[in-house]
Amino acid sequence: MNKKKFAPLLLWFLFFVFYATGQSKTNLPEIKYIDLIHCTHTDYGYTDHPVIVEELQQRFLDIAVDAASASSQLPQGERFYWTAEALDVVCEWWKNSSDERREELINAIKNKQIDIAALPYNFHPFLNERQWDLALNWIPDELWERLNPKVGIQNDVNGFSRAAAIRLLNKGIKYICNGINTYWGGAPFPQPSGFWWQMPDGRKILVWQSLSYWYGYNLFTEKDWRIIQTNASNTQFYTPRIGDILSSDEESVRMAHKICLEKISKMLEEGYGYDFITLSITNQWRIDNDGPFPPLSEFVIKWNELGLKPELRLTTATDAMERIEKRWGDKLPIHSGEWPDWWAFGGASSPRDMAAARIAGNYLQAALSPVWGSNDKNILDKVKESDLLLCRYYEHTFGTNQTSSKPYGYFNLGHLAEKSIYAYRPYEKAK
Repeated sequence: MNKKKFAPLLLWFLFFVFYATGQSKTNLPEIKYIDLIHCTHTDYGYTDHPVIVEELQQRFLDIAVDAASASSQLPQGERFYWTAEALDVVCEWWKNSSDERREELINAIKNKQIDIAALPYNFHPFLNERQWDLALNWIPDELWERLNPKVGIQNDVNGFSRAAAIRLLNKGIKYICNGINTYWGGAPFPQPSGFWWQMPDGRKILVWQSLSYWYGYNLFTEKDWRIIQTNASNTQFYTPRIGDILSSDEESVRMAHKICLEKISKMLEEGYGYDFITLSITNQWRIDNDGPFPPLSEFVIKWNELGLKPELRLTTATDAMERIEKRWGDKLPIHSGEWPDWWAFGGASSPRDMAAARIAGNYLQAALSPVWGSNDKNILDKVKESDLLLCRYYEHTFGTNQTSSKPYGYFNLGHLAEKSIYAYRPYEKAK
């Protein structure tokens, strides 16, 4: 072939390739915003002994309150936001805090920087009717009004009990936000997606079925910051520091933006049909039972200062859900039926403990039978005392992250011993 004739053809070919490549990136359907819900996933065990988790989680709420207070005078887009996933953590923190500290939390809630979810734990669906009623009346009415929960969250487990959804509606809660863990199970619909869940009585609750609760971080990175999960007492593995994850310098943010666009493109190619993305994001220390990462707000600020698209917002679960309802509520499908939790098979890992918990529930029901006459306050208080323990037993964590590798290690046996208390103690009291 004549080289002089071939050269223009080659130039035209290269121009077409580069032009088409550029067009394919710029003509994607537009994602207008990404809402990030910063939270800690609460496992009563798994990464640490349950009593250590209780202590850590209360410290984490302290960090969140401090970060919210420190940024409260900044413009809304520059403030720190935090969502408390498990109400029980907040309840225990409240008991142990001064009046002044409590008011700091209330002010952060009023300022819409801290959001309190309505359910005390991430549950397996073994609770009976009485225990579900207790779970939705975990704190006194006066405190409920001050904390003002507006969303129910269930992370890690991949089902949501309809009994819980009905009681959320009874309490005036109209949103469910979850981060399903698809290991050993799955989501009923493609993740992420939203729908109205219709109850047998016709009432509906808005559900945002998100990606796994940690995925907000992965949207901006090519790989995990850390894979290994260690005890909090292991000082060789520290929590991320400023610059370790999601750095706020321009070069790092632009790289995160590039990765984010690539992942969004893949989502769209796979059929994602919304013009927004709402995800939860956790600290990367262990992913589970991790504290707040206040520098996350600096990353978001820099992203928006650079004019990068989609817009990035650090927000709360309630705010994100209200935004979804306002913009997409009339477009979402309606589904009905039960939503079984495949992870419930974890209860079979401790069959004797589970049997004791189930029998305890039966004994309590028998004690409340009208055959014994009316139930005075003393009886009702004793039943509640045992039901509180059983609710804790039905929290979703069975075993530690060393259950398979070191089943007879102190860490795993210590967790199982603590967990079993919440089955055998009410068993004996109920008898």
